[in-house]
Amino acid sequence: MSTVDVRLARELCAEYGVAMALAGTRGEAPGRPCLWVDPRSLNTLRCLDEGQSSTPSRWRAAPGVTMAMLAQAGLAQFAGLPADLTVAAWLASRAHAAASPGRACPPGLVSADVMLADGALETLGPFGASGGVPLRSGTGQALVPALYTLSTRAGAAWCRAQAAWPARYRLDALAPPPPAEANLAGLLAGHEGALAWVDSVVLQAITPPVSGSGNAAGVGAAPPAYPAEARALDAYIKDAFDPAGLYPDAPLP
Repeated sequence: MSTVDVRLARELCAEYGVAMALAGTRGEAPGRPCLWVDPRSLNTLRCLDEGQSSTPSRWRAAPGVTMAMLAQAGLAQFAGLPADLTVAAWLASRAHAAASPGRACPPGLVSADVMLADGALETLGPFGASGGVPLRSGTGQALVPALYTLSTRAGAAWCRAQAAWPARYRLDALAPPPPAEANLAGLLAGHEGALAWVDSVVLQAITPPVSGSGNAAGVGAAPPAYPAEARALDAYIKDAFDPAGLYPDAPLP
């Protein structure tokens, strides 16, 4: 399978009303046919700072790159994860996302190149006062302001005030605790393949967090019951990313 095949799959799924799901996720498309796409053959891992440092620290990983490949390349933060877990499934899995509000973006995730539901190609990355990754599609340029507007609503504020993020989709990525700045890639943490198809991610090698440290806070914590505020927020986010419902919904928290 190639990236071209993925693009064609999206077009055909959109044309015939078939859901397009990432293999290894728990997406739900009741009552609809579903095409499960396995990215394992898309497993290119490329060093981005080769020749600039004796220990390369930034890598671009295609969606089928596994945790074993990342650990072997020197990205030690992935060494303790299942060896055959793919990058796309890792980012999509709620089990590997921090539950604490504001900590949606996984440590070491720099940016994500994605295919949005309408086929637009976008880069989601740092997005703050000190600079960031410019949005390159009309869809992205409309999507991100809409999400920021949504983040100012009372329901979003209520979700951020909880001990664990209660919604399916991580709008809290737009409001990390200072001095951190927003990283749009964090919107995809734990999305279960419901918001976009990940073409690649840029990862930075970091020192693995010590158990109980701030970076690991809340990973795997049991979320609260699914309240009305979270349900409403999720509906808005899903509609903003994927109004036609190409990608399956994430399961309930």
